Amino acid sequence: MKIKSDFVTNSSSTSFIIISENELTKDDFLSLMGVEKESDFYEMVNELFYNIKSNMKEINKAYQEEYSSTYNNIELYIKEEYSDEVYSKYLDGIKNNKKIYVGYLSSDGEGVLTGFICCDYLIEENEKIYFNYTNCFW
Repeated sequence: MKIKSDFVTNSSSTSFIIISENELTKDDFLSLMGVEKESDFYEMVNELFYNIKSNMKEINKAYQEEYSSTYNNIELYIKEEYSDEVYSKYLDGIKNNKKIYVGYLSSDGEGVLTGFICCDYLIEENEKIYFNYTNCFW
């Protein structure tokens, strides 16, 4: 029997893609999540917003810096990392000149809601934003 005696982690991370009419703002994100400033959940969703903002990159930049060595093109990256449905949303976003961002969050020390969602998934959409937080890695 082998016993692991060094650092062991049970963390997870989740990739996300955001397709937005404009730059992602806190007010638009709160509206997307259905949370008002008076809500008991405001602080958690506010923390999630700032974690997302600090970990997101414009999709072309992220692809060039992090994924181009793995995937031959950005289309393959989106289809493989997310889904054909997300790829369709991406094409619509390109066609309509929307902002498209990707990134990932970890369950390690990034807040209660962030950690919780990293162990599950979340898809939210309204007239301004499409937010897909489903690519979970344990």
